[in-house]
Amino acid sequence: MWIRRGKICGHDTWDLEWHKRNTQLPIPYLKDDRTLRLYLTFCDAENRGRLGYIDVNPNNPSEIIDYSKEPLLDLGNRGCFDENGVVSTAILEENGKMYLYYCGFQKHVNYPYSSLAGVAVSTDGGEYFRRIQETPMLERKDGEMFIRTGVGIYKFGEVYRLYYASGNEWLNFEGKLVPKYRFKYIDSKSPVSFTGEAKDLFPLCDDEYGMTTPQIFRINDGYGMIYSIRSVSDGYRMGYAFSRDGVSFIREDSTMDIMRPQGEFDSEMYCYGKCFQYGERTYLFYSGNHFGMDGIGWAEFVTSNE
Repeated sequence: MWIRRGKICGHDTWDLEWHKRNTQLPIPYLKDDRTLRLYLTFCDAENRGRLGYIDVNPNNPSEIIDYSKEPLLDLGNRGCFDENGVVSTAILEENGKMYLYYCGFQKHVNYPYSSLAGVAVSTDGGEYFRRIQETPMLERKDGEMFIRTGVGIYKFGEVYRLYYASGNEWLNFEGKLVPKYRFKYIDSKSPVSFTGEAKDLFPLCDDEYGMTTPQIFRINDGYGMIYSIRSVSDGYRMGYAFSRDGVSFIREDSTMDIMRPQGEFDSEMYCYGKCFQYGERTYLFYSGNHFGMDGIGWAEFVTSNE
């Protein structure tokens, strides 16, 4: 079961002009045996995301060692798909490079925004990233006009499988337009080009209207996936599914249940989680209330006899 360990940081932890609101999508990366880096999206006063990081003690992730003073990846140029925000979702190491996959946000007049996946690369060990292209890695297409974003990636042999959120519909929820999106996947021989046929993954259930930011990992004799679920009745929460082949998944969402006290940074919402294995310990890093407005925290998986 997951044991909540508490809040790590939020926009009130320091005084940065480019970090005044949400703290989102922690992506863990072990730099060395003393430094666990969490790549994060820091949002400014207009809620526009940029890539930053915090370095924490891998033995005690509540202990912050350092943090980014400047963005590692800034807003896109005016008119580009990511001019209104960059939200990182996954990292892949390949041939001495680090590929960063992110959601690019662009505001619109007749609907709130579009979110399309982009990709950037680092050749200096993840200190800075540059865009591979100014256009989306996943461009809009018929049936996926608004949302092709929130990606996770896993390499199956020589095939890169990209899992992502796909949306083509807006719902009116309590007077606010929100997108409806579900999971699809695409296979490719390249980690930066996914132009093939997109196939459906498992569907939404009950009053769910969104799934996003999957993380895929090898577990026992198959593959685990954690992801964020958005529903009318439960808001944002975490889910889990298991697969033998990385395509046909069985949902076991209760696996991700965490006891969260009332009045805490994560009492109303916990989402955008990523797992990390450190020796014999398994961590979960996640965003809290209001899409991370109240900060990020961590939990640890323990067996019943611990």
